[in-house]
Amino acid sequence: MSRSFNITEMDKIKELIQQLQLYATSNNYNLMNNNNKEKKNSNLDYHYKNNIEIENENKKNYFLNEEKKNNLNKEEENFFNLPLNIIYKNFLTTWNNIILDLIYFFSNLQELEKKDNIFEQSILVLKKISFIFFRNDRIIYTGISFIILSFFTYFILVSK
Repeated sequence: MSRSFNITEMDKIKELIQQLQLYATSNNYNLMNNNNKEKKNSNLDYHYKNNIEIENENKKNYFLNEEKKNNLNKEEENFFNLPLNIIYKNFLTTWNNIILDLIYFFSNLQELEKKDNIFEQSILVLKKISFIFFRNDRIIYTGISFIILSFFTYFILVSK
């Protein structure tokens, strides 16, 4: 209900902006003959143009935020609608990328040797590793692997 209300309200705003643009351009054309009024109305035209640009920027930001929210919801829904063979392939490619990122990170540890404090070094390593494992596109597959790993450890502990 509120979303349709916002869209109709945005349509009304869009029509008002178009009317203001037409008004500003028509006054600008007619004011070319009067030099005294031109300075006053050029400031008004500039003011209208600034308001129009601000409104356009606000609308653009609003719609970008809405699209981001919709895309996040679609990605979550898409994962649950995927067949198992595609989930399996995505799982393997995700873990391949994670392993490659870890190899690259541990091969470039010379940056950490510049830090004197071991505490700072360990925090940087943990942040980088958590970033590698828990990026937005990898969270689900990392969670699946931790669940599988916990089953394996449970069976190992129970069999002893």
